[in-house]
Amino acid sequence: MDGELFFLYHRSGGVWRIEKTPTCDIQRPDYAGAAMTGRPTASLGMVTTKDVARVVGVSASTVARALRDNPRISEQTRLRVRDAAREMGYVVHSAARLMRGESSTVIGLAVPDIQNDFYATLARAVAEVCRESGFQLVLSITEDDPDAESEHLRAMVGAQVAGTVIVPTAKPLPASLALLDRLPSTQVIRHVSSIDSDWFAIDDERGVYEATKHLIDGGHQRIAYVGASDQLSTGQARLDGYRSAHARAGLHVRPELIALGSPRVDFARAALTALYATFRPTAIVSGGSQITVGILQALSDLGIRIPEDMSFVAYGDSALYRSWPTPLTAIALPVRDIALAGCTSLIRRIRGGRQVDVHEPAPHRALYLPRLVVRRSTTRPAFNEDPAIAGT
Repeated sequence: MDGELFFLYHRSGGVWRIEKTPTCDIQRPDYAGAAMTGRPTASLGMVTTKDVARVVGVSASTVARALRDNPRISEQTRLRVRDAAREMGYVVHSAARLMRGESSTVIGLAVPDIQNDFYATLARAVAEVCRESGFQLVLSITEDDPDAESEHLRAMVGAQVAGTVIVPTAKPLPASLALLDRLPSTQVIRHVSSIDSDWFAIDDERGVYEATKHLIDGGHQRIAYVGASDQLSTGQARLDGYRSAHARAGLHVRPELIALGSPRVDFARAALTALYATFRPTAIVSGGSQITVGILQALSDLGIRIPEDMSFVAYGDSALYRSWPTPLTAIALPVRDIALAGCTSLIRRIRGGRQVDVHEPAPHRALYLPRLVVRRSTTRPAFNEDPAIAGT
């Protein structure tokens, strides 16, 4: 693959990010704030414990002990050292820490993307747990590309992360499985059986089942479904929910009403446009957060009104959907709860000393229930359904 991986650090939220980029110009710290405090500045370079010691007026060993909260150092000195280190931009040298036999304080998070509320919420929750637990977070964006996933995992293992939280691609490469076998890991949202790890996910089948049943109970029989590929565990579960609702109502599922593909905006927009031209549904269930956005764009392109012309159930309950001109009925997802539980479980595993035996049976595998929130985007069909057509 073109390009290289770099660790890019920013302090907001304590999140690091791994990106594939051809070049990377790194500005080293210039002791920002030294002029305001009257403390001496230094030439550009890596800030060391000796630099902090000179500013505070103590020895380098005292600085090292203070930063490790050694009780032999007075609370006043520890506060002075931490304040100076923070203002000078001091960063603990991870390699040196590991050579001293100390544990890594970095956790990796691998997600498909970060541009929508779904994964942004997940990343914020994982970062929150890490920050409260004294860990830093490295963020990897795989774009659902198995090669990128493998490359980023290799970088994480090379950086000696303590463990990783991962939303896996549909079919991780053998190299990725081997890398994950070397460190504690937790799967969230998706589940790949070839990865032997804890697993925290949404009961996606139940969520889409309830959404589809709601529309059937409202008199709809031509219900379209636009979702992620059934190669993904989430895509298969959501499709199963859609089919189960039809089966329990005695309705036949028409292939023309199903569109599966990449969980991206462009796919959903094109898929619904084509689907509507083939066989006009009276209602639509979305099978993904980005898919919801694509469906809304397609409906706008086609001049279709919600719910006058089409009932619609969104996947995910974004604040945007609640304030939509016609507030959207939505499948509310416990993403934050899953992220908190998954990351907390991983940290407990790391701190419990079980990271050495990563083959130990995973103790936590849990499904979290979504919730259907009914608003004004769903109503009875504008015209009578033809049972003979819908049931064929």
